[in-house]
Amino acid sequence: MYEGEEFIIWSWKGDYMNLGAGAETGIYQVKDGEIDEYGNYIMENGEYSYLYAEVNREYSVDMTLELYHDSNGDGIFSDDEQLYKHEPDELQWWITGFDPLVQNVKAEDLQAVTTIDFFELWRKQRYNVRFFQRI
Repeated sequence: MYEGEEFIIWSWKGDYMNLGAGAETGIYQVKDGEIDEYGNYIMENGEYSYLYAEVNREYSVDMTLELYHDSNGDGIFSDDEQLYKHEPDELQWWITGFDPLVQNVKAEDLQAVTTIDFFELWRKQRYNVRFFQRI
């Protein structure tokens, strides 16, 4: 919850067909509904949906994304198995990355690491008596 608005952070990883091994994380704003305790979006009519009506770039933040591939199947993700590390200079609401050289991977053989720094949003609200509420 931020500024009276409800948000959810969703992340995915897996094989993105011709894009190869990849991952993404997005910050989505809930509109005309709510999120239940399992992270499902419930529309005003009571039906479940996986769609969020709005992405508001005003709430963009610093984000990074790393992706690792357990290529030897030992269940340990080491630095030498890093496929990429994406550290954009611009603020993001959605961050993605892909490695087209790594095809047909299983999601369980990938580890995605996303960092989200909410400092810019905090700084914008610094002089208001509002604080982030964990959802």
